[in-house]
Amino acid sequence: MGLGTDELLGAYDAEVRAAVPRWPEVGSVVVQDGPVVRTHFGSHGTVEHRDMLDVDVAEVIVRQQVAFAERGEPAEWRVLAHDRTPGLVVALVAAGFRPA
Repeated sequence: MGLGTDELLGAYDAEVRAAVPRWPEVGSVVVQDGPVVRTHFGSHGTVEHRDMLDVDVAEVIVRQQVAFAERGEPAEWRVLAHDRTPGLVVALVAAGFRPA
């Protein structure tokens, strides 16, 4: 019998999400900041995260906003349906992020 949905999503989260890439895109700058990984592309940036169950989510969001603002880059922070971080979507919207 194969892995169930929870096991597969757990493996994906552990291996892919918020992992510093071995070979980042040419010209990008990748920074790990606790439970998140920021990627700066010069014209924009992205934030990937793992579960943030024991973290002050609002504080993490503000740190990312400051880092992108210092570089003059807009940022995208994707949230997946299976995310388990309580209040993440509400905190992102409160911080000015908008669903796409």
